Amino acid sequence: MAGRGASLPGLSEEESRLFLQEAGELLDTLEEGLVALGQGAASPDQVNLLFRAAHTLKGNAGAAGLEEVARRAHDLENELEPLRRGEPAPSRADVDRMLAEVDAMRAELGLAPEAPRAAEAEAPADEEAETEVEVRFSEQCPFLSVRSYQVLQAVRDAGGEVVASEPDEAAIEAGEEFQRLRLRFRGSPEEVLREIRAVPDVVRVERIGQAPPGPARTGGSGVASLESQAETLRVEVRLLDHLMNLIGELVVDRNRLGEAARRLGTGHDGVSLDEVVEHLARLSEELQATVTRARMQPLSTLFRRFPRLMRDLETSTGKSFDFVMEGEATELDRSVATLIADPLIHLLRNAVDHGVEPAEERRRAGKPERARIELRAWREENTIRISVADDGAGMDPEALRRRAVEKGFLGAEQAQRLSDREAIDLIFLPGFSTSRQVTEISGRGVGMDVVRRNVERIGGQVEVESRPGRGTRFILDLPLTVAILRVLLVEVGGIAVAVPLGAIDEVVEVRPERVERVGSEPVLRWRDRVLSLASLEAALEGRWRWEPAAGQTGLVVHHQGRRQVWAVDRLLGDQEVVVKGLGRWLDEARGLAGAAVLGDGRVALVLDVGGVMLAARVEG
Repeated sequence: MAGRGASLPGLSEEESRLFLQEAGELLDTLEEGLVALGQGAASPDQVNLLFRAAHTLKGNAGAAGLEEVARRAHDLENELEPLRRGEPAPSRADVDRMLAEVDAMRAELGLAPEAPRAAEAEAPADEEAETEVEVRFSEQCPFLSVRSYQVLQAVRDAGGEVVASEPDEAAIEAGEEFQRLRLRFRGSPEEVLREIRAVPDVVRVERIGQAPPGPARTGGSGVASLESQAETLRVEVRLLDHLMNLIGELVVDRNRLGEAARRLGTGHDGVSLDEVVEHLARLSEELQATVTRARMQPLSTLFRRFPRLMRDLETSTGKSFDFVMEGEATELDRSVATLIADPLIHLLRNAVDHGVEPAEERRRAGKPERARIELRAWREENTIRISVADDGAGMDPEALRRRAVEKGFLGAEQAQRLSDREAIDLIFLPGFSTSRQVTEISGRGVGMDVVRRNVERIGGQVEVESRPGRGTRFILDLPLTVAILRVLLVEVGGIAVAVPLGAIDEVVEVRPERVERVGSEPVLRWRDRVLSLASLEAALEGRWRWEPAAGQTGLVVHHQGRRQVWAVDRLLGDQEVVVKGLGRWLDEARGLAGAAVLGDGRVALVLDVGGVMLAARVEG
């Protein structure tokens, strides 16, 4: 397999990994700078940075014996030298040629580009991309071969296919000795990696490559097609020191708590258990906040890939637009940033393909010939908001209603009953597309449903605003971190259910005499609005026909601008919970976002508010 050639000639495996990691960063710098250069936005400092990146890459590649990479970097260095002397900026064609050199060096090193290029056609479904990973186990792991076999099975449980492993499956079954497991698989990396990490004694999973479909290939320099993508973060030493101090205090308090618990039965009152628990809670909260800060990274690490993507889209579509980014310094948990990369790419592609009109059409509409596409990020309390907006054609709710009827999603009467907001929301239905012609960029009838599902799976929401002829704006509301969630615990039908606090507007009393009817549907007046009323217990059982009972409490919940009242049996209080996945078979269950273990040992279902409300509209 490709992993056997991971080390560069004359370098150890660790030295090779570090070289490839730094080379990837230098190539990113070159790509970003060249795109800015092509837009006339490169300052003298940026030109110097470009030159230094090419010079450093040339030296590193030469030292590693990679002559072809060193030659290409040297050629780039020569082309950039006149710019340092103040000569005119290169033409678009020259910049395109230099970008092609960057792509060639990536291929030479086996470093896949961070984002798909607009001009590349999508691979057929039967040629799914392969990923390589390296799995390391605890030194105390007593059953290494058993755990390794569980890892291979985890790939299959996640719907993936094991292409190759080192050692191979026969050696694993024979119980041969080894310290680590490398494997290459096809399938969803996100799903597979989550299953692998759940295997006991797995302490590290390092993603070392995204291989192209088919057999492993080598570049002209003989370097195996590997991408060094270690899942590591650069963390300030100050934060790590503080984290270690907190952990030390936590261990002390853990011991104090054990001592206090042992003495409780003897009547000894020298240690206050309440004080210890209170201090332990404070330490845990501070420890949590510190770890969260350590995991934060600026969105610039994600956003930096988009200028090249948009430049390629402008070239391949022939459409003219200015691409503006704001808020790159906004910080977000690394895991959240990773999960929203693909949704943002899809939204940007759609903005070009569906949003921006041809120049002639814009002139007829009295618009500037060059369109404007904006990517913005900002923080509001404990939420990160990211918007993708264009000043293009916008979406016509009536056209969406007609399209839904044409494609058999709705009957004519159902479509006419939809509000404009609900009509626009039709774009999130699987397979729904307004495009009459399939392009290589978008319009295949897939994508927007995946965008919403991926965002909602991490506790976020997607909103869309659009006006015909004026443009479209998508807004992603994202949590700072996906692991810990503040919830309101309620009881329904004898089980504990967790509802995200961010989705709750108010708690109200549900009395039978306050319940009214609109047709056969129960409703409740809330302030100046009439909201549909649903039993959460009935909803979880797949029933929507029910009768309100005395003594119930209502939760006014909201999602995507809509509100509904959920009747529950009683409130159990609010707390922070650690959300765990439900596994392969239940991950797609409508209305469930995961599960959480409570302090008393009970397991609470964590609700996906949007999923429950969608089920209410479909079933009700």
